[in-house]
Amino acid sequence: MSKTFQDFLRERWCEKLTTHRVLSIYDLAGRYEDLAAALDGGQTQVLAVGADIITAREDALEALRNLAEDATNAGALVLYHKRARPLDDAEWLDDPFAPMALAGAVFPDGPADDYKSLCQQFLPERTSELEDLFASGEPSFA
Repeated sequence: MSKTFQDFLRERWCEKLTTHRVLSIYDLAGRYEDLAAALDGGQTQVLAVGADIITAREDALEALRNLAEDATNAGALVLYHKRARPLDDAEWLDDPFAPMALAGAVFPDGPADDYKSLCQQFLPERTSELEDLFASGEPSFA
């Protein structure tokens, strides 16, 4: 069975979690929502930040405390935000989840995490076909 784009992205996120234990995924388009939710289970807890910011922040801080108490260092926390990533200092100051993001890794984190760039990294031998796809609009995972 060949590796899918979802497998590629999941592996990328899991690599970040092995070094940081906390991953904040910002996804305004909602493209990665199901994939992020699928990380939940085992040693990884996924919290989707919805409209109830106060409860979500309390849950995230509790999960972060639990990570700190985990003597095995095997646990991980993923925070999924269906909004754009804060870009400047003022936006980070207004983000109630900034402490969690600063304690771990953030996705997307730079041009290499742009959707088009990720697709090109996944299929480097098909760059021209991908260029054509993106010229017609943003393609789905399929």
